[in-house]
Amino acid sequence: MRRDIRVSPIRLAGAAVTAAAVLLAGCGSGGTSGTAGQRTRGAPAGLVKALGEVKDSAPAREYFEWSDLRTVRRLAGLPGTAAAASRAHPNQRWERVFGLGTNGLATFEPVITSKSGIDFFSADTATAIGQPPNEAMRIDGPGIDTAAITRSLLSLGARHESADGRSFLAIGAEHSVDITGPLGAIGVVNQLDRSVATGPTFATGSAQAPVADVLGGGRSLAAAPGYRAAAGCLDDAVTATIAPPARVNAATPALLLAVGDRRPTSPTAPVTDVLCAVDASPGVVAQQETRLRAMLGPKGRIPQLPPSATLVGSLRFNQSVSGSNHILQCLVTLKPQVAPGLLYNILTHGDLGALVGRELAPRS
Repeated sequence: MRRDIRVSPIRLAGAAVTAAAVLLAGCGSGGTSGTAGQRTRGAPAGLVKALGEVKDSAPAREYFEWSDLRTVRRLAGLPGTAAAASRAHPNQRWERVFGLGTNGLATFEPVITSKSGIDFFSADTATAIGQPPNEAMRIDGPGIDTAAITRSLLSLGARHESADGRSFLAIGAEHSVDITGPLGAIGVVNQLDRSVATGPTFATGSAQAPVADVLGGGRSLAAAPGYRAAAGCLDDAVTATIAPPARVNAATPALLLAVGDRRPTSPTAPVTDVLCAVDASPGVVAQQETRLRAMLGPKGRIPQLPPSATLVGSLRFNQSVSGSNHILQCLVTLKPQVAPGLLYNILTHGDLGALVGRELAPRS
């Protein structure tokens, strides 16, 4: 299971927070509105581009997470470099979701930049794939100084290592965990074991294979119809997570589940979270809509959280068809002061199954 949304890297590097603390910033009464309808949406270019840059591989199909870091950074009022982080006065709502797609490494800012040259504030996008022990992430953008990263990692003891036509920077053995390593003191114990730094891209992970996968080559994840459909359903999202239900502790016939945060009209506007269920069966889609209405409606309650009425302002559902896949889109407009990432936190806590069917391993 993935990590929770983190406390801001500026305030407390590496710390996790509970879903309730992250999400509940306001309360009041609210209900649901809207009816199911038919519509077709074009997938956002940034998300589809990210899917196209990742190899269609076991780690990528196991778990995919992406963030428009540049947009989230601007929404949060964060600077464009780690060096300016101490002078920032961020919008704490959007600050909560800064760093998705980095496998938690952004939570070590600004210290990680000073020690490794990896500046997450300067990146435009972040993409993560896989689950431990085979996971990797990449950041992209012209502001990434891969030459500085290379120099810093070599100074920390990395060595050049070639495999499958790529040049890696290797620290320790693959899948090793070394709390005494060069960055162990700040909590980075194996996340940088294998890295590739070239052009506007830096990729890293605990082994060569997932790092190679996140860098792409051959058939991409964008060529898989289900993933393309999920991206289209997420529409204009600035964060996205796509995975098979079983990988996020959900028992449902859906082929894929996806959650994301819709691009807002302003940093202070109410946030709309999106949940998408991609399935070949229209009957399953209908069942999931019924379940979501019950859990997120005025009388519902999400596991580990306050009553839904204190979090959710309104619901809207849309159904569409992409190829052979029937898709349910659930738009969850949150209460005005509730932070983005409601559905992501539910997912990372293993409770998404409660919304769409049942949990594979319910909490005791």
